[in-house]
Amino acid sequence: MSSSEISAFKSRISTNIKDVRSIRADFVQTKHVRILNQPVSSSGQLYFENPGKLKWQYTKPYAYSVLFKDNKLYINDRGKKRANQPAEQQELRQIRQVAEWYNERRYLSGSGFQHRIFKGWGLFFIARFKA
Repeated sequence: MSSSEISAFKSRISTNIKDVRSIRADFVQTKHVRILNQPVSSSGQLYFENPGKLKWQYTKPYAYSVLFKDNKLYINDRGKKRANQPAEQQELRQIRQVAEWYNERRYLSGSGFQHRIFKGWGLFFIARFKA
């Protein structure tokens, strides 16, 4: 993509996302673990609600959900529920970063994240944590 196309794409995102109150998306997560010959896949839904609520709900291979709300982490592991606080442990810091990343529009600058924009049938925006 040319720099002018990327700039126009970022401008459209900023304009269209201002009034977004919530997002729901299906996801597939694939992990490559050295000790396993095959990658491990999980799937489920991701929910985001302004301001700062974020939930990952895994449905396969088993039910597991993680909710970040009010600076606390709530986990439901196949019916076993627990809440962790405050939001300073490693897993919670990353979840908080995602919510802040969205609220502060850092997905457009790349601040704290690697991102690539692809052009195909439409425009696709992909973001991920920096390693």
